[in-house]
Amino acid sequence: MTGSGSSSKARNAAARMQELVPRWYRARNAGAPGALTATESGILDQLLAVLGVGLDNAREDIERLFDDLFVETCDPRLVPLIGDLVGVSVDPHVPVARQRHMVKDAIRLRRRKGTIEHIETLGWQLTGFELRVIEAKACTDERCRPRCTAVVSGTTHCVTPPRTAVVSGAVPRRGLHIEVRVAWPVRRSYRELVPVGPDIHAVDASGSVGLRRSDGTPILTSDDPAELVGPGRAIEVAMVGADALPLGPLRPIFMDLGSTVPPAYVPHHTIAIDPERGRVAGPTGPTPGIQYYRRYRLGLWQPLRAQWQVTTPARRGNGVFAFSQDNQPRPLTDAQAVNLVLFVEGECDGPEPSPNQRLLVVREPAWPPDPYQSRFFVLPPGHKYTGPDDALKHGLALDLAGLKRFFSIEDEWGWDVFSDVHFVTRFAGDPPADGTVEIDLGRGLFRVGPAHHNEDFTVRYYRPYDVRGLRTRLEEELRHHIPLGRSASFLFRDTAPGTTRVVEL
Repeated sequence: MTGSGSSSKARNAAARMQELVPRWYRARNAGAPGALTATESGILDQLLAVLGVGLDNAREDIERLFDDLFVETCDPRLVPLIGDLVGVSVDPHVPVARQRHMVKDAIRLRRRKGTIEHIETLGWQLTGFELRVIEAKACTDERCRPRCTAVVSGTTHCVTPPRTAVVSGAVPRRGLHIEVRVAWPVRRSYRELVPVGPDIHAVDASGSVGLRRSDGTPILTSDDPAELVGPGRAIEVAMVGADALPLGPLRPIFMDLGSTVPPAYVPHHTIAIDPERGRVAGPTGPTPGIQYYRRYRLGLWQPLRAQWQVTTPARRGNGVFAFSQDNQPRPLTDAQAVNLVLFVEGECDGPEPSPNQRLLVVREPAWPPDPYQSRFFVLPPGHKYTGPDDALKHGLALDLAGLKRFFSIEDEWGWDVFSDVHFVTRFAGDPPADGTVEIDLGRGLFRVGPAHHNEDFTVRYYRPYDVRGLRTRLEEELRHHIPLGRSASFLFRDTAPGTTRVVEL
Protein backbone atom coordinates (compact mmCIF):
# COMPACT_ATOMS: atom_id res chain seq x y z
CA MET A 1 0.00 0.00 0.00
CA THR A 2 1.07 3.57 -0.58
CA GLY A 3 0.34 6.71 1.40
CA SER A 4 0.03 7.37 5.09
CA GLY A 5 -2.42 5.73 7.43
CA SER A 6 -4.62 8.82 7.67
CA SER A 7 -4.99 9.10 3.88
CA SER A 8 -5.75 5.36 3.67
CA LYS A 9 -8.50 5.80 6.23
CA ALA A 10 -10.02 8.63 4.20
CA ARG A 11 -10.33 6.41 1.10
CA ASN A 12 -13.11 3.88 0.85
CA ALA A 13 -12.54 0.14 1.19
CA ALA A 14 -12.82 -0.52 -2.57
CA ALA A 15 -9.91 1.84 -3.32
CA ARG A 16 -7.77 0.33 -0.58
CA MET A 17 -8.44 -3.23 -1.80
CA GLN A 18 -7.65 -2.24 -5.36
CA GLU A 19 -4.21 -1.06 -4.25
CA LEU A 20 -3.53 -4.57 -2.92
CA VAL A 21 -4.22 -6.18 -6.31
CA PRO A 22 -0.99 -6.76 -8.30
CA ARG A 23 -0.46 -4.31 -11.12
CA TRP A 24 -0.42 -7.08 -13.75
CA TYR A 25 -3.98 -8.15 -12.84
CA ARG A 26 -5.18 -4.56 -12.86
CA ALA A 27 -3.71 -3.98 -16.30
CA ARG A 28 -5.20 -7.19 -17.65
CA ASN A 29 -8.60 -6.38 -16.10
CA ALA A 30 -8.67 -2.93 -17.71
CA GLY A 31 -7.32 -3.94 -21.10
CA ALA A 32 -9.23 -7.10 -22.03
CA PRO A 33 -9.47 -7.08 -25.86
CA GLY A 34 -12.90 -6.43 -27.28
CA ALA A 35 -14.54 -6.03 -23.87
CA LEU A 36 -13.75 -2.61 -22.39
CA THR A 37 -12.57 0.80 -23.43
CA ALA A 38 -9.83 2.69 -21.66
CA THR A 39 -12.34 4.68 -19.59
CA GLU A 40 -14.40 1.71 -18.38
CA SER A 41 -13.69 -0.50 -15.40
CA GLY A 42 -13.50 -4.25 -15.59
CA ILE A 43 -15.22 -7.05 -13.71
CA LEU A 44 -12.58 -7.05 -10.99
CA ASP A 45 -13.17 -3.37 -10.23
CA GLN A 46 -16.92 -3.93 -10.04
CA LEU A 47 -16.44 -6.88 -7.68
CA LEU A 48 -14.17 -4.83 -5.40
CA ALA A 49 -16.70 -1.97 -5.41
CA VAL A 50 -19.49 -4.32 -4.26
CA LEU A 51 -17.33 -5.82 -1.51
CA GLY A 52 -16.20 -2.35 -0.44
CA VAL A 53 -19.75 -1.25 0.38
CA GLY A 54 -20.08 -3.95 3.03
CA LEU A 55 -16.65 -3.22 4.47
CA ASP A 56 -17.38 0.51 4.64
CA ASN A 57 -20.64 -0.16 6.51
CA ALA A 58 -18.86 -2.47 8.95
CA ARG A 59 -16.19 0.17 9.55
CA GLU A 60 -18.81 2.85 10.20
CA ASP A 61 -20.57 0.57 12.73
CA ILE A 62 -17.31 -0.03 14.57
CA GLU A 63 -16.35 3.65 14.63
CA ARG A 64 -19.83 4.54 15.86
CA LEU A 65 -19.10 2.54 19.03
CA PHE A 66 -16.65 5.26 20.09
CA ASP A 67 -19.50 7.79 20.01
CA ASP A 68 -21.68 5.51 22.12
CA LEU A 69 -19.19 5.74 25.00
CA PHE A 70 -20.38 9.28 25.83
CA VAL A 71 -23.89 10.47 26.56
CA GLU A 72 -23.32 13.67 24.50
CA THR A 73 -22.67 11.73 21.26
CA CYS A 74 -24.31 8.32 21.72
CA ASP A 75 -27.28 7.00 19.79
CA PRO A 76 -30.53 8.49 21.20
CA ARG A 77 -31.80 4.98 21.97
CA LEU A 78 -28.90 4.48 24.41
CA VAL A 79 -29.60 7.59 26.51
CA PRO A 80 -32.16 5.84 28.81
CA LEU A 81 -29.75 2.89 29.25
CA ILE A 82 -26.90 5.19 30.30
CA GLY A 83 -29.34 6.99 32.58
CA ASP A 84 -30.10 3.73 34.38
CA LEU A 85 -26.40 3.44 35.25
CA VAL A 86 -26.55 6.70 37.24
CA GLY A 87 -30.07 6.19 38.59
CA VAL A 88 -31.94 8.59 36.26
CA SER A 89 -35.32 7.78 34.74
CA VAL A 90 -35.34 9.72 31.48
CA ASP A 91 -38.63 11.37 30.57
CA PRO A 92 -39.49 10.14 27.02
CA HIS A 93 -41.66 13.22 26.37
CA VAL A 94 -38.76 15.69 26.31
CA PRO A 95 -36.42 16.20 23.32
CA VAL A 96 -33.23 14.17 23.09
CA ALA A 97 -30.98 17.16 23.85
CA ARG A 98 -32.61 17.66 27.25
CA GLN A 99 -32.57 13.90 27.89
CA ARG A 100 -28.80 13.97 27.46
CA HIS A 101 -28.59 16.90 29.87
CA MET A 102 -30.63 14.96 32.47
CA VAL A 103 -28.12 12.11 32.41
CA LYS A 104 -24.98 14.25 32.13
CA ASP A 105 -25.81 16.51 35.10
CA ALA A 106 -27.50 13.86 37.25
CA ILE A 107 -24.67 13.43 39.77
CA ARG A 108 -23.95 17.16 40.03
CA LEU A 109 -27.60 17.99 40.66
CA ARG A 110 -28.02 15.13 43.14
CA ARG A 111 -25.38 16.75 45.33
CA ARG A 112 -27.41 19.98 45.24
CA LYS A 113 -30.83 18.42 45.75
CA GLY A 114 -33.36 20.81 47.21
CA THR A 115 -31.52 24.00 46.29
CA ILE A 116 -32.84 26.68 43.99
CA GLU A 117 -30.28 25.72 41.34
CA HIS A 118 -31.50 22.12 41.38
CA ILE A 119 -35.20 23.02 41.20
CA GLU A 120 -34.74 25.51 38.36
CA THR A 121 -32.47 23.22 36.34
CA LEU A 122 -34.79 20.25 36.75
CA GLY A 123 -37.76 22.36 35.69
CA TRP A 124 -35.94 23.43 32.52
CA GLN A 125 -35.06 19.83 31.73
CA LEU A 126 -38.70 18.78 31.99
CA THR A 127 -40.35 21.74 30.22
CA GLY A 128 -37.70 23.58 28.22
CA PHE A 129 -38.91 26.84 29.83
CA GLU A 130 -37.22 29.08 32.38
CA LEU A 131 -38.19 28.55 36.02
CA ARG A 132 -37.92 31.10 38.79
CA VAL A 133 -38.18 30.02 42.43
CA ILE A 134 -39.54 32.80 44.63
CA GLU A 135 -39.33 32.35 48.37
CA ALA A 136 -41.44 34.23 50.88
CA LYS A 137 -39.77 36.92 52.92
CA ALA A 138 -37.48 35.33 55.49
CA CYS A 139 -38.39 35.40 59.14
CA THR A 140 -35.75 37.07 61.34
CA ASP A 141 -37.03 35.68 64.62
CA GLU A 142 -35.68 32.22 65.41
CA ARG A 143 -38.84 31.40 67.41
CA CYS A 144 -41.11 31.76 64.36
CA ARG A 145 -39.28 29.07 62.42
CA PRO A 146 -41.69 26.28 61.32
CA ARG A 147 -40.77 22.81 62.40
CA CYS A 148 -39.08 20.50 59.86
CA THR A 149 -38.55 23.37 57.42
CA ALA A 150 -35.69 23.33 54.91
CA VAL A 151 -33.90 26.49 53.81
CA VAL A 152 -33.32 26.87 50.06
CA SER A 153 -32.11 30.48 49.78
CA GLY A 154 -29.55 32.68 51.49
CA THR A 155 -25.79 32.52 51.85
CA THR A 156 -24.92 32.65 55.56
CA HIS A 157 -24.69 29.58 57.73
CA CYS A 158 -27.21 28.98 60.49
CA VAL A 159 -27.70 26.34 63.17
CA THR A 160 -31.07 24.60 63.16
CA PRO A 161 -32.68 21.77 65.10
CA PRO A 162 -31.76 18.22 64.02
CA ARG A 163 -35.15 17.59 62.41
CA THR A 164 -34.76 20.49 59.97
CA ALA A 165 -33.04 19.95 56.59
CA VAL A 166 -30.52 22.76 56.11
CA VAL A 167 -29.23 23.71 52.66
CA SER A 168 -28.39 27.40 53.19
CA GLY A 169 -28.60 30.14 55.77
CA ALA A 170 -31.84 32.12 55.78
CA VAL A 171 -34.86 31.44 57.96
CA PRO A 172 -37.66 30.69 55.47
CA ARG A 173 -41.36 30.51 55.62
CA ARG A 174 -43.15 27.41 54.51
CA GLY A 175 -44.27 28.15 50.97
CA LEU A 176 -42.28 28.39 47.73
CA HIS A 177 -43.66 30.05 44.63
CA ILE A 178 -42.42 28.51 41.36
CA GLU A 179 -43.04 30.62 38.28
CA VAL A 180 -42.68 29.02 34.83
CA ARG A 181 -41.88 31.63 32.19
CA VAL A 182 -43.27 30.16 28.98
CA ALA A 183 -41.26 31.38 25.97
CA TRP A 184 -42.65 29.73 22.86
CA PRO A 185 -40.40 28.78 19.93
CA VAL A 186 -40.71 31.27 17.08
CA ARG A 187 -40.42 31.49 13.30
CA ARG A 188 -39.98 34.45 10.97
CA SER A 189 -43.20 35.89 9.59
CA TYR A 190 -44.14 38.89 7.45
CA ARG A 191 -47.56 40.55 7.75
CA GLU A 192 -49.48 43.31 6.03
CA LEU A 193 -50.81 45.28 9.00
CA VAL A 194 -54.54 46.04 9.21
CA PRO A 195 -55.85 49.50 10.18
CA VAL A 196 -57.52 49.72 13.60
CA GLY A 197 -57.68 53.52 13.86
CA PRO A 198 -56.53 56.72 12.18
CA ASP A 199 -52.95 55.87 11.21
CA ILE A 200 -52.75 53.01 13.73
CA HIS A 201 -52.13 49.59 12.19
CA ALA A 202 -51.94 46.25 14.00
CA VAL A 203 -50.89 42.66 13.41
CA ASP A 204 -54.30 41.49 14.67
CA ALA A 205 -57.30 43.80 14.72
CA SER A 206 -59.10 41.73 17.35
CA GLY A 207 -56.36 41.58 19.98
CA SER A 208 -52.80 42.30 21.02
CA VAL A 209 -49.81 40.35 19.70
CA GLY A 210 -46.60 40.68 21.69
CA LEU A 211 -43.49 40.94 19.50
CA ARG A 212 -40.46 38.82 20.34
CA ARG A 213 -36.80 38.34 19.70
CA SER A 214 -35.44 35.39 17.74
CA ASP A 215 -34.96 33.40 20.98
CA GLY A 216 -38.63 33.78 21.96
CA THR A 217 -38.13 36.38 24.69
CA PRO A 218 -40.54 39.33 24.66
CA ILE A 219 -39.82 42.89 23.57
CA LEU A 220 -41.12 45.52 25.98
CA THR A 221 -41.81 49.22 25.53
CA SER A 222 -38.94 50.02 27.89
CA ASP A 223 -36.35 48.33 25.59
CA ASP A 224 -34.03 50.22 23.24
CA PRO A 225 -35.58 50.30 19.72
CA ALA A 226 -32.24 51.14 18.07
CA GLU A 227 -30.98 47.63 18.84
CA LEU A 228 -34.19 45.80 17.88
CA VAL A 229 -35.70 47.58 14.84
CA GLY A 230 -34.14 47.50 11.39
CA PRO A 231 -33.36 45.21 8.43
CA GLY A 232 -32.44 41.73 9.64
CA ARG A 233 -33.31 42.50 13.27
CA ALA A 234 -36.14 41.41 15.54
CA ILE A 235 -38.60 43.92 14.04
CA GLU A 236 -38.68 45.12 10.44
CA VAL A 237 -41.13 47.87 9.47
CA ALA A 238 -41.66 49.13 5.93
CA MET A 239 -44.15 51.86 5.03
CA VAL A 240 -45.84 51.29 1.68
CA GLY A 241 -47.53 53.96 -0.40
CA ALA A 242 -48.86 57.43 0.52
CA ASP A 243 -45.98 59.72 1.55
CA ALA A 244 -43.43 56.91 2.09
CA LEU A 245 -40.97 58.27 -0.51
CA PRO A 246 -40.96 61.92 0.65
CA LEU A 247 -40.54 60.89 4.29
CA GLY A 248 -37.60 58.59 3.57
CA PRO A 249 -36.01 56.49 6.36
CA LEU A 250 -37.88 56.64 9.67
CA ARG A 251 -36.31 56.52 13.14
CA PRO A 252 -38.08 53.95 15.37
CA ILE A 253 -39.37 54.76 18.84
CA PHE A 254 -41.37 52.57 21.25
CA MET A 255 -44.68 54.08 22.36
CA ASP A 256 -47.91 52.93 24.02
CA LEU A 257 -50.51 52.60 21.23
CA GLY A 258 -53.21 50.90 23.26
CA SER A 259 -55.94 53.31 22.15
CA THR A 260 -57.38 53.45 18.65
CA VAL A 261 -57.06 57.23 18.84
CA PRO A 262 -53.74 58.28 17.30
CA PRO A 263 -51.08 59.52 19.70
CA ALA A 264 -50.89 63.24 20.32
CA TYR A 265 -47.84 63.69 18.12
CA VAL A 266 -45.32 61.41 16.41
CA PRO A 267 -42.25 63.44 15.43
CA HIS A 268 -41.31 63.94 11.80
CA HIS A 269 -39.19 61.15 10.25
CA THR A 270 -40.18 58.90 13.17
CA ILE A 271 -42.28 55.73 13.35
CA ALA A 272 -43.92 54.66 16.61
CA ILE A 273 -44.07 50.95 17.50
CA ASP A 274 -45.90 49.29 20.38
CA PRO A 275 -44.07 45.92 20.74
CA GLU A 276 -46.37 44.71 23.53
CA ARG A 277 -49.49 45.02 21.34
CA GLY A 278 -48.09 44.62 17.81
CA ARG A 279 -49.12 48.08 16.63
CA VAL A 280 -47.49 50.73 14.42
CA ALA A 281 -48.19 54.45 13.89
CA GLY A 282 -46.43 56.72 11.41
CA PRO A 283 -45.35 60.34 11.77
CA THR A 284 -47.98 63.02 11.98
CA GLY A 285 -48.68 63.95 8.37
CA PRO A 286 -48.29 67.54 7.14
CA THR A 287 -51.42 67.13 5.00
CA PRO A 288 -54.67 66.19 6.79
CA GLY A 289 -55.92 62.75 5.83
CA ILE A 290 -52.65 61.51 4.34
CA GLN A 291 -52.37 58.87 7.11
CA TYR A 292 -55.47 57.11 5.79
CA TYR A 293 -53.60 55.93 2.71
CA ARG A 294 -50.55 54.60 4.51
CA ARG A 295 -49.89 50.87 4.69
CA TYR A 296 -47.26 49.01 6.68
CA ARG A 297 -45.49 45.68 6.28
CA LEU A 298 -44.07 44.16 9.46
CA GLY A 299 -41.44 41.45 9.85
CA LEU A 300 -41.67 39.72 13.21
CA TRP A 301 -40.89 36.49 15.05
CA GLN A 302 -44.15 34.59 15.37
CA PRO A 303 -44.66 32.24 18.37
CA LEU A 304 -45.51 28.67 17.45
CA ARG A 305 -48.20 26.78 19.33
CA ALA A 306 -46.96 23.36 18.22
CA GLN A 307 -43.62 21.58 18.20
CA TRP A 308 -42.10 19.97 15.10
CA GLN A 309 -41.60 16.26 15.78
CA VAL A 310 -39.23 13.89 13.97
CA THR A 311 -39.79 10.42 15.32
CA THR A 312 -40.65 6.79 14.62
CA PRO A 313 -44.39 6.05 14.22
CA ALA A 314 -46.15 3.56 16.48
CA ARG A 315 -47.35 0.31 14.92
CA ARG A 316 -51.02 -0.56 15.44
CA GLY A 317 -51.12 -3.73 13.30
CA ASN A 318 -52.43 -4.60 9.81
CA GLY A 319 -50.31 -1.88 8.24
CA VAL A 320 -51.79 0.91 10.38
CA PHE A 321 -49.41 3.37 12.08
CA ALA A 322 -49.92 6.32 14.42
CA PHE A 323 -47.87 9.46 13.81
CA SER A 324 -47.37 9.95 17.56
CA GLN A 325 -44.80 7.68 19.16
CA ASP A 326 -47.04 7.01 22.18
CA ASN A 327 -49.65 5.40 19.87
CA GLN A 328 -52.34 7.94 20.75
CA PRO A 329 -54.69 9.06 17.96
CA ARG A 330 -54.35 12.84 17.76
CA PRO A 331 -55.44 15.15 14.90
CA LEU A 332 -52.71 16.46 12.62
CA THR A 333 -52.20 20.22 12.94
CA ASP A 334 -50.20 23.10 11.52
CA ALA A 335 -47.50 25.05 13.36
CA GLN A 336 -50.13 27.03 15.29
CA ALA A 337 -51.88 23.88 16.57
CA VAL A 338 -54.83 24.45 14.20
CA ASN A 339 -56.42 21.10 13.26
CA LEU A 340 -56.45 20.01 9.61
CA VAL A 341 -59.93 18.97 8.40
CA LEU A 342 -60.44 17.02 5.18
CA PHE A 343 -62.75 18.22 2.42
CA VAL A 344 -62.99 16.70 -1.07
CA GLU A 345 -64.20 18.81 -3.98
CA GLY A 346 -67.49 17.55 -5.34
CA GLU A 347 -69.08 16.83 -1.96
CA CYS A 348 -72.44 18.47 -1.43
CA ASP A 349 -71.84 20.60 1.65
CA GLY A 350 -68.49 21.74 2.88
CA PRO A 351 -67.87 21.62 6.63
CA GLU A 352 -68.14 24.80 8.67
CA PRO A 353 -64.66 25.03 10.23
CA SER A 354 -64.19 26.61 13.63
CA PRO A 355 -61.42 29.18 14.29
CA ASN A 356 -59.28 26.25 15.49
CA GLN A 357 -59.73 24.31 12.21
CA ARG A 358 -58.53 24.79 8.65
CA LEU A 359 -59.66 22.86 5.59
CA LEU A 360 -57.31 20.70 3.55
CA VAL A 361 -59.11 20.52 0.21
CA VAL A 362 -58.47 17.65 -2.21
CA ARG A 363 -59.12 18.94 -5.73
CA GLU A 364 -60.97 17.08 -8.44
CA PRO A 365 -58.69 16.13 -11.36
CA ALA A 366 -58.98 18.47 -14.33
CA TRP A 367 -60.06 17.26 -17.74
CA PRO A 368 -58.08 17.19 -19.92
CA PRO A 369 -55.39 16.35 -17.33
CA ASP A 370 -53.23 19.32 -16.36
CA PRO A 371 -49.79 18.27 -15.07
CA TYR A 372 -49.31 21.71 -13.49
CA GLN A 373 -52.53 21.67 -11.47
CA SER A 374 -52.04 21.57 -7.71
CA ARG A 375 -53.70 18.60 -6.06
CA PHE A 376 -54.48 20.26 -2.72
CA PHE A 377 -55.55 23.55 -1.17
CA VAL A 378 -55.10 24.71 2.41
CA LEU A 379 -57.51 27.44 3.51
CA PRO A 380 -56.99 29.92 6.37
CA PRO A 381 -58.28 28.92 9.82
CA GLY A 382 -62.07 29.22 10.05
CA HIS A 383 -62.48 29.85 6.28
CA LYS A 384 -65.24 27.86 4.60
CA TYR A 385 -64.79 26.41 1.10
CA THR A 386 -67.07 28.24 -1.36
CA GLY A 387 -65.48 27.27 -4.67
CA PRO A 388 -62.15 26.84 -6.48
CA ASP A 389 -61.88 30.54 -7.35
CA ASP A 390 -62.28 31.58 -3.72
CA ALA A 391 -59.80 28.88 -2.65
CA LEU A 392 -57.24 30.16 -5.14
CA LYS A 393 -57.71 33.68 -3.83
CA HIS A 394 -57.55 33.02 -0.09
CA GLY A 395 -55.85 29.63 0.18
CA LEU A 396 -52.48 28.09 -0.51
CA ALA A 397 -52.10 25.63 -3.38
CA LEU A 398 -49.97 22.58 -2.59
CA ASP A 399 -48.57 19.69 -4.56
CA LEU A 400 -47.48 16.38 -2.99
CA ALA A 401 -44.16 17.84 -1.86
CA GLY A 402 -45.98 20.84 -0.39
CA LEU A 403 -47.68 18.62 2.18
CA LYS A 404 -44.31 18.36 3.93
CA ARG A 405 -45.00 21.71 5.56
CA PHE A 406 -47.53 19.81 7.72
CA PHE A 407 -46.36 16.18 7.78
CA SER A 408 -44.30 13.62 5.87
CA ILE A 409 -43.53 9.89 5.87
CA GLU A 410 -39.90 9.20 4.99
CA ASP A 411 -37.40 6.38 4.84
CA GLU A 412 -34.10 6.26 6.72
CA TRP A 413 -32.48 8.50 4.08
CA GLY A 414 -35.06 11.26 4.46
CA TRP A 415 -36.84 10.60 1.14
CA ASP A 416 -40.60 10.41 0.78
CA VAL A 417 -41.61 6.76 0.71
CA PHE A 418 -44.95 7.07 -1.07
CA SER A 419 -45.60 8.70 -4.41
CA ASP A 420 -49.39 8.70 -3.98
CA VAL A 421 -51.34 9.99 -0.96
CA HIS A 422 -55.03 9.29 -0.33
CA PHE A 423 -56.89 11.10 2.45
CA VAL A 424 -59.67 9.17 4.17
CA THR A 425 -61.98 9.63 7.14
CA ARG A 426 -61.71 5.98 8.18
CA PHE A 427 -59.91 2.82 7.07
CA ALA A 428 -62.20 0.36 5.33
CA GLY A 429 -61.99 -2.33 2.68
CA ASP A 430 -58.79 -3.58 1.09
CA PRO A 431 -55.43 -2.10 2.07
CA PRO A 432 -53.87 0.45 -0.30
CA ALA A 433 -51.63 -0.58 -3.16
CA ASP A 434 -47.86 -0.59 -2.78
CA GLY A 435 -46.49 2.92 -3.17
CA THR A 436 -49.75 4.42 -1.83
CA VAL A 437 -50.54 5.57 1.70
CA GLU A 438 -53.91 6.37 3.26
CA ILE A 439 -53.90 9.18 5.84
CA ASP A 440 -56.59 9.86 8.43
CA LEU A 441 -56.13 13.54 9.38
CA GLY A 442 -58.70 13.49 12.18
CA ARG A 443 -56.96 10.74 14.15
CA GLY A 444 -53.37 11.17 13.04
CA LEU A 445 -53.11 7.64 11.55
CA PHE A 446 -51.89 6.23 8.24
CA ARG A 447 -52.19 2.82 6.55
CA VAL A 448 -49.77 1.20 4.08
CA GLY A 449 -49.88 -1.82 1.80
CA PRO A 450 -48.60 -5.35 2.68
CA ALA A 451 -45.20 -4.70 1.07
CA HIS A 452 -44.53 -1.89 3.60
CA HIS A 453 -45.87 -3.51 6.80
CA ASN A 454 -42.41 -4.23 8.21
CA GLU A 455 -40.58 -1.14 6.99
CA ASP A 456 -39.04 1.38 9.37
CA PHE A 457 -40.46 4.84 8.74
CA THR A 458 -39.56 8.29 10.00
CA VAL A 459 -42.48 10.70 10.36
CA ARG A 460 -42.48 14.46 10.73
CA TYR A 461 -45.49 16.32 12.06
CA TYR A 462 -46.59 19.05 14.47
CA ARG A 463 -47.57 18.11 18.01
CA PRO A 464 -49.48 20.82 19.94
CA TYR A 465 -48.02 21.86 23.26
CA ASP A 466 -49.90 20.08 26.03
CA VAL A 467 -49.47 22.69 28.74
CA ARG A 468 -51.86 20.90 31.09
CA GLY A 469 -49.94 17.64 30.83
CA LEU A 470 -46.66 19.52 31.05
CA ARG A 471 -47.77 21.22 34.23
CA THR A 472 -48.93 17.93 35.77
CA ARG A 473 -45.62 16.19 35.05
CA LEU A 474 -43.65 19.17 36.36
CA GLU A 475 -45.59 19.38 39.61
CA GLU A 476 -45.39 15.65 40.25
CA GLU A 477 -41.63 15.58 39.64
CA LEU A 478 -40.69 18.71 41.53
CA ARG A 479 -42.70 17.77 44.62
CA HIS A 480 -40.27 14.87 45.09
CA HIS A 481 -37.32 17.29 45.10
CA ILE A 482 -38.66 20.14 47.23
CA PRO A 483 -36.92 20.14 50.65
CA LEU A 484 -38.56 18.51 53.65
CA GLY A 485 -41.20 20.67 55.28
CA ARG A 486 -41.71 22.98 52.31
CA SER A 487 -44.68 23.33 49.96
CA ALA A 488 -44.86 24.97 46.55
CA SER A 489 -47.36 26.69 44.30
CA PHE A 490 -46.94 26.78 40.51
CA LEU A 491 -47.77 29.51 38.01
CA PHE A 492 -47.48 29.13 34.24
CA ARG A 493 -47.45 32.49 32.48
CA ASP A 494 -46.49 33.74 29.06
CA THR A 495 -43.52 36.08 28.89
CA ALA A 496 -45.15 38.46 26.41
CA PRO A 497 -48.57 40.09 26.95
CA GLY A 498 -51.40 39.48 24.56
CA THR A 499 -49.91 36.51 22.72
CA THR A 500 -51.16 33.37 24.44
CA ARG A 501 -53.25 32.56 27.46
CA VAL A 502 -51.39 29.67 28.94
CA VAL A 503 -54.00 28.84 31.58
CA GLU A 504 -56.63 28.17 28.90
CA LEU A 505 -54.58 25.67 26.87
